[in-house]
Amino acid sequence: MRGYFRLFLPVSLGLISVALMIWDIQNQRVVESMGMAWDTGAPAWPYQASYLLLSTINAPAFVLAAPLFFLPHLEPVEARYVVLLPVILLWWWWVGTRLDFGILGWRRYQRPALSATFLAIAAVGLLYTGASGILQGVRLWVEYPPTRLVLLTRWAGPALWSVALAGGCLLAALRLVQKRIPAVAARRGHSGTLAYGVGFAAFVAVTTSLIGTAREPRVDPDSCLASLKNGCIHGTIADERGEPIRGIQVEVLPADKTDEERWFSSRYVRTDSEGKYSVNELDPGVYFVAVHHYNAPHVRQPFATEFYPGTESEAGAERVVVGPNSPVTLKQLRLRSLPLATIDVEVVWSGGTRPRRSNLLFHNLGYPNQATIGDVAPQLDDGTGRFTLPEGYDYLARAKVDCDGREGIESRESAVQHFTTRDGKTPRKLTFTILVRPASCGTPELNP
Repeated sequence: MRGYFRLFLPVSLGLISVALMIWDIQNQRVVESMGMAWDTGAPAWPYQASYLLLSTINAPAFVLAAPLFFLPHLEPVEARYVVLLPVILLWWWWVGTRLDFGILGWRRYQRPALSATFLAIAAVGLLYTGASGILQGVRLWVEYPPTRLVLLTRWAGPALWSVALAGGCLLAALRLVQKRIPAVAARRGHSGTLAYGVGFAAFVAVTTSLIGTAREPRVDPDSCLASLKNGCIHGTIADERGEPIRGIQVEVLPADKTDEERWFSSRYVRTDSEGKYSVNELDPGVYFVAVHHYNAPHVRQPFATEFYPGTESEAGAERVVVGPNSPVTLKQLRLRSLPLATIDVEVVWSGGTRPRRSNLLFHNLGYPNQATIGDVAPQLDDGTGRFTLPEGYDYLARAKVDCDGREGIESRESAVQHFTTRDGKTPRKLTFTILVRPASCGTPELNP
């Protein structure tokens, strides 16, 4: 039976893991082609489904491999799986040969009572972790029905693994207390170990080569990726001092399209830590390159709309021609920082008291395509705070409070206020009054 599990578990679970790894890499391609990234809100389903399933099945292997991810030059997607696959196979080979998780049977215990105590403590910790995960999963399952499948995948695997490992620790502790310690196995020949090692190495070599075929070719950070049919645009974004701007969205707009047709045909990417951007696999055509054409400037990126090579309007922008197999490298686009204005704010109920937690929602009237600027102002605690906005624009603002009522969430909003930050007319303070206070807001409000 041990020999059966020693071969069956690594091969079967290894093949499943390889399939999930290739699926995840293909999903990454789709996400990048849509201008998204994992850290900017790629949907959990279906694009992260493969990664969730992989981590659920192999949770202990993920924990064991985690320290290796900090090695230099290990990129999250490309190098992660080359490290994970051998660890996954070793984990399941170990489980198959040591069905009690290898805790007993490999050495003699001189102090079984002390060892049993440590095993029992480890089991209690693992059980607590597993129970906490299960309870958290149940709570989220009840509160968020549309994402139940994702939540089940995210929480069930690690929680069940914690319970299973706790069971192994408790079983080993019980054997030590009852003095049923297995004898140390007699030394055997190394032919079987050698055969398993050769087979394991061959399996890793074949599967990693399969993963390699699914990976995108590495792109030179100083250029972009073109193909026989399509071209690309590469460049850098910096501020007026020449310092690179990280994480700003660069928009590549078709010059021959307008309105909604342009919106759906445009491409969006964000700059890296060196201010570099690459828009790959562009259809041949004529484009404008812009920053903050659709997204309003905010306190972390206080830059007005700028078209390449450095104009505020499309009329003066340079038309960038992209042809088949045509990499285009643009000179650095430097953005001028806008002055900032800081405004004190107060949110009150009509009776004069302040809500415990509230949110401020803004709309920059200079950017009609953007509904709100959600990251400009922090959450307000006890109805007071301050926020910072770029000057030179007209804004609409309102306050919002969400309360946890008996029949669901109750929301209340203040009247909308219009104010300007032009020509030195920035208000020093804004007060938002919310007229109707729900009964549920006698308790702490939800975090908006």
